[in-house]
Amino acid sequence: MASQREIFDVSGPLHLLNSFDWRNTFHRRSVAACLVQGVYVLEKDRQRGSNGHEHQTHASPWWERFHFQLNHVLVDDSDLSFFGAIYELKYAHPFFYQSSPLPPRYRK
Repeated sequence: MASQREIFDVSGPLHLLNSFDWRNTFHRRSVAACLVQGVYVLEKDRQRGSNGHEHQTHASPWWERFHFQLNHVLVDDSDLSFFGAIYELKYAHPFFYQSSPLPPRYRK
């Protein structure tokens, strides 16, 4: 059973779903924290054995609510635990970008 901290609708920043500004440092920090939380919850889901069963997983709302998709999960070779993820921003409705047409881009 998932704790309340793992459930986006209970613990996530729901106020950002209606009004998000890429120029606002707090908003960007909150989305980054959600992406990190998504990895933690993904690992918890894996430990519970609920990986792949959509009705039992709690991880995907942490990135999907902000229009990201999970591209790759980083797996530790020694114990097969999830320690990171690579996300990609999907197309979002224009109201999602109040400040500018494009979110910031980060390069390797």
